[in-house]
Amino acid sequence: MTCRNVAVFAVLLFIFTPSNVLAANPITMSVNAVGWTVHEETGRVFATIKGKKQVVEYSSDGKEVRRFDVGVDPKEIILKRDLLIVSCTKSPSVYAIDLSKNEVIGSVKLNGIGAIALFCSQVDNPYVYAICKTGTSSWDSEVIQIDTKSMDERRRVKVRSWGQRQPIHVAMSRDGKWIVADARGQLTPSGADLMRVNEEECTFTQVRDYHTSFGPIVAGPRNRYWTFGHLLYTGDITKNLRAFKGSPVAIHPRVDLAASLYKDKVYLQRFSDSSDIDTIALELDTKTPSETTIRFDLKDNLVFVGTNQLAAWVDLKQYADDLLPLKMLSFSNDIESLVDQPLRIPIEVSNPDLEPKTKVVLKDGPKAARIQDGAFVWSPTADDVGAQTFQLEARQTDGTIADSAELSIKVRFPTVDLGFRARSMKLSHDSKYLIVWGPPSEESRGSLSVANGPEELVLINAETLEILAHKTISQGIRCATVDDRWVYIAPKSGNLFYRLDHKLTSDERQFLKSEPNELVKIASDTLAVIGRQLELFKVDPLGDRAKSASVNVNPNIQLPVQLISKETIQIGNRIIDYESGALVRCLTNTLPTLAETPVHGHPYSRQSNQQPKRWGRFTNSNTLTNHAGSQISQWSHPRFLSLSERWPAVIMIRQTANNRDRTYETRLELCNLFDGRIEGSSLIAFDQQQLSGVSFHSQRDQIIVDSARVFVIEGEDLVVAPIPVSIADAMRGPTYFTESQPTEINIGGTKTIKLGVSGPNKNVSYSLAAEFEGISIDSTNGDITIDTNSLWDKFLTRSVSSSRRISRGRDTSSASVNASEYEYLTGKKLGSDQLATQLPISVVLRDAEGQEDATKFALILLGSQKEIDARREQYQKEKERKQAEALAQQEEARRLAQERMEQAKTAREAANKASDSERWDRMETRLRRIEAVLDSILKKLEDE
Repeated sequence: MTCRNVAVFAVLLFIFTPSNVLAANPITMSVNAVGWTVHEETGRVFATIKGKKQVVEYSSDGKEVRRFDVGVDPKEIILKRDLLIVSCTKSPSVYAIDLSKNEVIGSVKLNGIGAIALFCSQVDNPYVYAICKTGTSSWDSEVIQIDTKSMDERRRVKVRSWGQRQPIHVAMSRDGKWIVADARGQLTPSGADLMRVNEEECTFTQVRDYHTSFGPIVAGPRNRYWTFGHLLYTGDITKNLRAFKGSPVAIHPRVDLAASLYKDKVYLQRFSDSSDIDTIALELDTKTPSETTIRFDLKDNLVFVGTNQLAAWVDLKQYADDLLPLKMLSFSNDIESLVDQPLRIPIEVSNPDLEPKTKVVLKDGPKAARIQDGAFVWSPTADDVGAQTFQLEARQTDGTIADSAELSIKVRFPTVDLGFRARSMKLSHDSKYLIVWGPPSEESRGSLSVANGPEELVLINAETLEILAHKTISQGIRCATVDDRWVYIAPKSGNLFYRLDHKLTSDERQFLKSEPNELVKIASDTLAVIGRQLELFKVDPLGDRAKSASVNVNPNIQLPVQLISKETIQIGNRIIDYESGALVRCLTNTLPTLAETPVHGHPYSRQSNQQPKRWGRFTNSNTLTNHAGSQISQWSHPRFLSLSERWPAVIMIRQTANNRDRTYETRLELCNLFDGRIEGSSLIAFDQQQLSGVSFHSQRDQIIVDSARVFVIEGEDLVVAPIPVSIADAMRGPTYFTESQPTEINIGGTKTIKLGVSGPNKNVSYSLAAEFEGISIDSTNGDITIDTNSLWDKFLTRSVSSSRRISRGRDTSSASVNASEYEYLTGKKLGSDQLATQLPISVVLRDAEGQEDATKFALILLGSQKEIDARREQYQKEKERKQAEALAQQEEARRLAQERMEQAKTAREAANKASDSERWDRMETRLRRIEAVLDSILKKLEDE
């Protein structure tokens, strides 16, 4: 045995050797106490007395030593190292007494009603905590952090968000990292919350709750144990290890002993197995409810019991032969570690060198962990993300296990603490920079409205996850984006955007014609501002788009602009290469068409919540569909999802709630594109805040899938998780049409074009969705054969005979339109002897399993202007010849008609003469008849 071991053993032997005179009964005294505490190292006992404005100190023989004057109605009393902390409820206040000087050093007045609860750690800091009721509601309480050096209030935290919204008892671990709060006496069942504490930040984070009823809660030694009533717990407060006879339970920090009170008896039991040692009777009125305090006097080797009725000191010397040294493992628990970060945790064992000697053994847990030089050593990998548990044992040389404990380590992916609740983010095109923004945290925001108030913006190095700059945008942020040099921000008010450098210091601005909805870099030197009107700007130097020519866009027409992938971008009716601006695919016919049968369907039609097509698939909310919108798979629970650019897979983020712990577990899932089956799932975050409501817009704003990483916003944290490469590489993709398709051919003979197709090409059939004369497809390989001469000839025939001329004359407007449209589509000048036309092509492929994909594009065909001019000249000559023949025929017909007219006239005149003679004869006859009648009448008149 070493000298040190001999010394330690001698001290323990002295402590637990029976004295010559043993007390047969405990020392007791009657006292009307409100609260008790014991300074264990010195054995000093303190009590608050009902109706007295004093704290009384007692010696271990039950005699009064001294009194300290405090406020009215002192109640709860605790120790902070060498400071005695007392709460007074009338004219609420907290007093501090320096025990090294035996004098009151000051007090702090409290607002509201209280202190309801008083607690503190035993670490070397000046903080103590009081809970006061500061409102009218039963849960309007606040934790007040008091600085005992300045004797002033330091911070306040509302308990409304706690699981226990009416805490009236709080136990704190000695290291200040944990508290357990309960509402015993207020709620049934009362329940308890285990909460993680950061004393410097004064934050309290719920880890686990336990909704049941129990007695007083006491923090055990070495920050490992808690006793709830008569039950013993570790950090998992839902699983008790063993039970003792009474409550509360005090655990001796040096020997294998636990003391508790049940009715009128003190029970001494072994802590290691709760076996009985002795029972001591007290003269207690068990019919009267009483709060009990049990502590150890380590100086005098006593156990102290204090109630509202009496105080008792029980001598432990007589149990020396029954009390073995406590051999307890000690280490920092609930440790958090990052993936691939080497971890070393010192492991201590109390009294390790006393016989039999002990050593620390790692019983089980993830591989690659070991005990080395008195420490736990491990380097976690991505497969270890989550809460990992290791079983440690203090194993003695005789084979017995002196103590066992669980070491809990939470392995996380890299996480950036943003300091505010983020609502959106954007990644630069080169994936090197990330901007994240959102409203200030509740503490810093105060009463400002989230909708109209300022927002926080941070610029992050996406490779190192270092925050490079932070800025508060007083006007808020409507939309933003970032590139390798600049940050572009459109504020919530005003028709403008700002350009800032990566220090977020410069503030160049550009006014707009309408409110911007989105800022998109569509080329290395061009920024598109999308609002009611599309506006383009050169970015270096900042200026109007008219001075930049890398991307061809008509700013007078509102066209869709969206990033299809890292390499391609859609601008209106065309898809171009992001870097070069070269045409990748025409979506519709804007030039004269060679086909009489157009391809139907609007070029920009897509559902508002539908992401760009990849791998022949679309994602729409929680649904995976094919090109026609037919459902392939639908997932039941809300998810953030995106089609990966690198692998043929759906990348999904799914969050589930742990109602017991009120925490959330976030998983990354990889699903195949054939039936949506989950091929891989990995935990990427836990104990986090709930994700925002899942929608298309929140998907775009709260999850970004890069080539090999996923960025996820979780409350005030940014989680960065790698995509499991081993699983992703094994994903099998379908046969699909690529984004790039043939764009241009020349007129002349029969031409064959090869479609852009990727994936397995076995047992795949191809067909034209729109068939017309002059185009055919090989159903086995998808090659399209085009009879350009036939199509061109028909086109020329239609064009020449059409009243709508397509002329190449420099003085006609249609020629300039044709050349301008060709230049817009391709970025190239049209040759002086060329005419640009388009041929609509629509193709469907189908594999052996019935999976389909389709593509539509418009192929540009260039023909000779001379040929169309010659055809037009020939047509014009033929037209003039036919017109001359028609004029001669018209003249002969006119002559013949004139002759016929003359003949008709003569005939009419002769006819007219004959008819006049007959009329005169008839008139004469009638006149004679009239004369005869008149004569007859006159004759009669004369006769009368």
